Amino acid sequence: MIDTLEYLRRGGRLTGLQASLGTMAKLKPVIAVRDGKVLMTGKALGTAAAVKTMLKLMSEHPVDDAYPSYFLYSNDESRDKLLLPKLKEQKMLPLRLHRCSVGPTIGTHIGPGALGMAYMERID
Repeated sequence: MIDTLEYLRRGGRLTGLQASLGTMAKLKPVIAVRDGKVLMTGKALGTAAAVKTMLKLMSEHPVDDAYPSYFLYSNDESRDKLLLPKLKEQKMLPLRLHRCSVGPTIGTHIGPGALGMAYMERID
């Protein structure tokens, strides 16, 4: 989940008008990386709705606990309080969970306050 649209605007991925309108609407893009491609998987109005979108996606694409999983954040590790308790409630909290700050390359594009999960999907 990307918390601010400003860095997408600065990187040329959004126009100034798109970023302004999205910011006023409190739009939070939810993205995924699959097969090396960045995909827009949802747009939510507000952080709580974005977390719900992430939970839905994770239930549709469950974690394979044979591999380590990572809670990712940019600039604010306390953002884990938005997602991890809900994963625990829904019994989807990965067994081998690590916390990791995104690096400067990705952080430059997504800006501060972003959060996410990186994991291998269980294939039944």
